[in-house]
Amino acid sequence: MQFYNNQVEKELFLEVCKTTSKIHLRLQQRKARKCLTIVENFDCAPEDLKSFVKKINKLYGCGGTSVFDKATNQTVVQFQGDQRKNVRNMLETEYQISKENIVEHGIK
Repeated sequence: MQFYNNQVEKELFLEVCKTTSKIHLRLQQRKARKCLTIVENFDCAPEDLKSFVKKINKLYGCGGTSVFDKATNQTVVQFQGDQRKNVRNMLETEYQISKENIVEHGIK
């Protein structure tokens, strides 16, 4: 599934989203069986972060948003439900981020 208008746009986006730090995928328990998937250290421009959230929402039918975390002074992405596997798959295929740079935390 392609989300870019042309190859140049895709290459520019991938260049902006390349990261040397590790991306953390966390599972946070809410109430009862409800949980949140939190993506941290995904360094992109705010517009690109919005498009990332839209892609995941559309592909996997979950709610998602980007939120500024005051504790860490960075923007994190939150998705409803356990979407760690889906987010990892998207980061590896669409954004060419290596498996070594993605760390999963929480219940396996």
